[in-house]
Amino acid sequence: QESEVVKSAFDIYGKRNLDFIDCVLYGYHVVKGIEIATFDKKLLRLISEVSLPPSVWQKTFSKAGFTSTDNIGVQYINE
Repeated sequence: QESEVVKSAFDIYGKRNLDFIDCVLYGYHVVKGIEIATFDKKLLRLISEVSLPPSVWQKTFSKAGFTSTDNIGVQYINE
């Protein structure tokens, strides 16, 4: 499963403007379902996009007064 984490990290590294270590953390979140605690806004936004349906995170951002160009993230915690 570690190879899937690394593949996921390289895949997202080529698509997003993130540090590679953040991409590895993202890989662990996606592949193994590990919750990630970070203050990195870009990583939080990416995690919120994959953890929540787009309609939910877009509604959350707009209710908070943010636009799609704001560099923020929402941390999603599994219940």
